[in-house]
Amino acid sequence: VRVYNGRIFHLDHHLNRLFRSAKALGFENVHSRKEITDAIFRVLAANGMRDGAHMRLTLTRGEKCTSSMNPYFNVYGTTLIILPEWKPAEGATTYDNEKGISLITAGACRRSPPSTLDNKIHHNNMIQNILPKIQANLAGAADSIMLDTEGFVSETNATNLFMVRYDNSQCCYEHNGLDSTGEGDCSGAVVLTP
Repeated sequence: VRVYNGRIFHLDHHLNRLFRSAKALGFENVHSRKEITDAIFRVLAANGMRDGAHMRLTLTRGEKCTSSMNPYFNVYGTTLIILPEWKPAEGATTYDNEKGISLITAGACRRSPPSTLDNKIHHNNMIQNILPKIQANLAGAADSIMLDTEGFVSETNATNLFMVRYDNSQCCYEHNGLDSTGEGDCSGAVVLTP
């Protein structure tokens, strides 16, 4: 979640996804939208972050009475973790849009279909994104293009892909009428030209 000029970019979209994911995972006693929004602004204010910042929002099942994946062992409610960092949109943390970027195609790691791991549910199992990034780093490339299990282009580990048609119109890569996340929202940064 990015912060620009005192505003949180697409906060409603991010919170909608957080609540959809919590519901899909059966979380109970989830903080309200107002509680989460207030907490976010308190954390940003306490750190003096009004621009050039990025946040990770993590919602866990909360406190457990014993170590187990079984949700019945949760004592009460969820735990919200807000992790802000200084991360300007320009600089070493992003692609070099002036020189272009180098990409490789990820090796064995494939973007899982929703039947095995629903990527619309935001979760902490990021191994599908980490392994292709390691492959890109080892190859000296900026990123890896990940393919789905059928070999179709899916996305990179951090961005959606756009292609520019010969008529110069931009479009998001689509497969079965949906973008790589299945959301139908094609807001990404990487543009491929023929």
